[in-house]
Amino acid sequence: MRHERSLAGIWQFQLDPEASLTVESLAPDKNIPVPLPWQAAFAELQQYSGFAWYHRVFDIDDEWLQSELLLKFGAVDYWCQVFVNGQLAGQHEGGYTPFSISIKQFARAGENELAVRVYDTAQSQITIPRWPSYPAQTSRSDPPFDENHIPHGKQDWYINVGGIWQDVTLLALASSYVDHAQVSTDIHSGEAKFAIELGGELAELRGELVLTIVGAEHETCATRVTLVASKSFYDARLVVNAPRLWSDQAPNLYTATISLSTGSGEDEISFRFGFREIATREGQLLLNGEPIFLLGALDQDLYADTIYTLPSVEYLRDEFRKAKELGFNCLRCHIKSPDPRYLDLADEMGLLVWSEIPSWRTFYPKGIVHANQLNLDDRIQARVEQTMREMIRRDFNHPSIVIWTIVNEDWGTAVALSASDRAWLARMYEHCKQLDPTRLIVDNSACPGAWGPNLHVKSDLDDFHLYANIPDQAKS
Repeated sequence: MRHERSLAGIWQFQLDPEASLTVESLAPDKNIPVPLPWQAAFAELQQYSGFAWYHRVFDIDDEWLQSELLLKFGAVDYWCQVFVNGQLAGQHEGGYTPFSISIKQFARAGENELAVRVYDTAQSQITIPRWPSYPAQTSRSDPPFDENHIPHGKQDWYINVGGIWQDVTLLALASSYVDHAQVSTDIHSGEAKFAIELGGELAELRGELVLTIVGAEHETCATRVTLVASKSFYDARLVVNAPRLWSDQAPNLYTATISLSTGSGEDEISFRFGFREIATREGQLLLNGEPIFLLGALDQDLYADTIYTLPSVEYLRDEFRKAKELGFNCLRCHIKSPDPRYLDLADEMGLLVWSEIPSWRTFYPKGIVHANQLNLDDRIQARVEQTMREMIRRDFNHPSIVIWTIVNEDWGTAVALSASDRAWLARMYEHCKQLDPTRLIVDNSACPGAWGPNLHVKSDLDDFHLYANIPDQAKS
């Protein structure tokens, strides 16, 4: 069976503005809580752009070394390399989504050394600086990423976020294990379709998968799937009779358990899901076939002392309770991917979530640049597509999420001015719909712009942002 241990706590920390440090030359001079952005830990780093190192030691039991051993990072902003006992174990790009690295070949019984080299960048030429009083501290090395070309959301408008801002966990698994599972539900038939991905050593795989669904009333259904050597992907289906539907008024949840039994070991994962359908028809938004009026709040998902890092589940539960008492049934988590516990609570408490891909080129003067500067190059497209894939993979099973936004207010694109951007946006809609046909897709949440009209290209929901309730918009 799997074992899991959080590595949260106090780590050592060191800036590397010259990008000159190595694992061997590290001499950390600060301590930092993990998880926590370095801007929350050190006020003087609120506009630091460059490299930094995290370091700690941890123990591994001898019996854990008999298993597959993974390090799982919830989120590290923006790019990092992971070193175990002085050896490069892996790297990841993307500041909002999880990744796992196998460290079995680098680990040893007893004390182990973990170092994480992080790079994050802040925009240095903001056209509308919101916080001009903060002195910028910039790495003197060549940056590996253009500050305008990575998905960063509204960081440079509100406050920057860099470093390890979600939990780091150590997992010991059987040599073959359940790597990922997602479930699609049909509220009319009660069918739950599972797509399961196995990881680890699969060449000699023998045994079976057992899938079980349990509801709040302890109703149970189960099925078995025979394993095939070298096969990593499996489909299965179960039918729940008269399923209790998930909604904002009745957030009914079921628990799915997937057990893997092989000759070399066992593994098991469990997760919650719901029977929920979101659709549009004849100008109405329908939840489980019934019209719903979406009364939502824009949630920047920022916290006073910790910025992106969730202070506690209790803190967020109180925020959600207040939102519901105020009459809201939806939170639009604005151009960022939240901590998974945010979505767990939304599932549990019955809040609809409108989730969005973090923006890039947040402050880009479209109207005064040469046409060739509008080009959304292949690197940007690849980063946005990767972020979308990883967000959907992580969050697919949450019934609370009902809408995905690809672009917010034409930030990062020039939809009115660029035919190629419009074509890309249409392709992104189709790609997103292929990855997740269970939710509504918004191509570009449109807002009037000085460079011309802002528009939708291909969208399930045409939303328009009208700012007319603040003094400088009084005439509008």
